[in-house]
Amino acid sequence: MKKTSTIIAIVLACIFIASTASAGRSWTTKEGYVAALSLYNLEKAVEYASNKDFEAFKKVHEANRVFVIKKGLRVYIVERSGLGYIKIRPEGETVELWTLREAVE
Repeated sequence: MKKTSTIIAIVLACIFIASTASAGRSWTTKEGYVAALSLYNLEKAVEYASNKDFEAFKKVHEANRVFVIKKGLRVYIVERSGLGYIKIRPEGETVELWTLREAVE
C-alpha cells in the first residue's frame, strides 16, 4: 500500500510540474500553422488536412472557422490537451486560440 501511495504521489507531482512548466514563459509561433477559437474547429481542420480533403479545409478556412497564424508572434501557452493541441494567447491580447503544439517554439 505504501508503494502504491508513493507512485501516485510521484505521478501527481509530474503532472503538476508538466502543467506549470510553461507558466510565464513566452513562445514564438512558426510559419504555416492554423489556429481556431474552438478546439472542435481545429480538430476538424486537422482531420480534413490529414485526409487530404482540401475542399473541406478550404471551406472551414473561408468561413473563418480556422485561420493561419502569423510567424513570429510571441504567445503564452494557457492550456494543453492530451492530443497535441495547445491553447495560446498572443502577448498583449486577451483572445485565446487553439493550435498544434508544433506551431510554437
